[in-house]
Amino acid sequence: MSPAHQNRRINFLAIKSDVEVTREKNLARNRAWGAQINAVLGNGSTWVGTAEPQKKRRSRTSSGTSGTKRKRLSSPRRTAAKRARTNNGSTSSNSDSDERSSTSDSNDDSSDDDAPADKQEPRVTRSNARVTRSNAESGSNEAAPDTSVVNVDVTMEPAADDVQQDVPKGKGKAVDKAQRGKEKRLAASKDVLDKEENPAKWADDARLQLVAPELGEQWGEVLKKWYEREEDRGFVVKPRPGVTTDHCTFKASVKKPQKAAPRPECIGEWARWYRSAAFKHNIREAAVFGAALAAWWYDVNPSWRRREGGVLAKEPGDYSVLDVPGPNGFLAVLIGLRWWAAETKGKPSAEWERMVGDIEWCLQQL
Repeated sequence: MSPAHQNRRINFLAIKSDVEVTREKNLARNRAWGAQINAVLGNGSTWVGTAEPQKKRRSRTSSGTSGTKRKRLSSPRRTAAKRARTNNGSTSSNSDSDERSSTSDSNDDSSDDDAPADKQEPRVTRSNARVTRSNAESGSNEAAPDTSVVNVDVTMEPAADDVQQDVPKGKGKAVDKAQRGKEKRLAASKDVLDKEENPAKWADDARLQLVAPELGEQWGEVLKKWYEREEDRGFVVKPRPGVTTDHCTFKASVKKPQKAAPRPECIGEWARWYRSAAFKHNIREAAVFGAALAAWWYDVNPSWRRREGGVLAKEPGDYSVLDVPGPNGFLAVLIGLRWWAAETKGKPSAEWERMVGDIEWCLQQL
């Protein structure tokens, strides 16, 4: 070693930390112990001692700070040695298996040639060995099953009783309920009502809900005129084609900024219930409902009839705005009057009687 190298080594040792010095001392001591153990054993084995720990390498970024740890890469020499061991092992195993297979084939061929055809024993497979071993344990003399495979194309057709419809599980009742609702809506639709053999069905059902002998003769006369008028028009449920005076429903015509009185909400609910007799209205106070019904009837009448104080003049004139055939016409007013009278327990008020008389006058004018 040159003097320069010696000086450099001395300087390097001088700046070592105490931890590194202690580590080198421990490594030297371990190597000495290993030499003593190898001398005592004397069987050719060696003890290499504790390897010197390697320092962790850290990558540094461009700014000089330490970054994340890098994965240790294997050296080319170590990779080549590992690949050589793998190749040697696979080659030896392949050669051994080839030798065993060739030996077994030769033995099988020789045994097959030497033995007679009727005395040749079947080849033992793993499945047969398992069956034989299980039979031996259980004490039975059953033969091993035939492992030969026969390819047969058989088309299995399900029986008629096994065929099931693709119905969602747990949804059968819901599907039936939806179907019944759809049929009910279709039966009550206007298109079906027009094509029914009995077009007067909707009027007959409504008349059964309106008839009330306790309400007096005037109420009966109003129902009679209403039914005769619908009969003359063929019990249509919508405006007749080619008749310009027919309207779809009552429409209020008031001047702004006034607002027309709306139709009572329960009448609309009854119409959405297909005008069924099973409908239960939510009228709580007869006076409030009667006032709302009278205000709506006042606004749907011709403007020339309206007088101050909610009075309608009984004068000849143009009543075409009230010419609404079908269930959306006078039936909506009549069912409201029937409910109003029912809430008064068969004793209608003077306002109720006045409105009934006005409806009778309008039917006569039409």
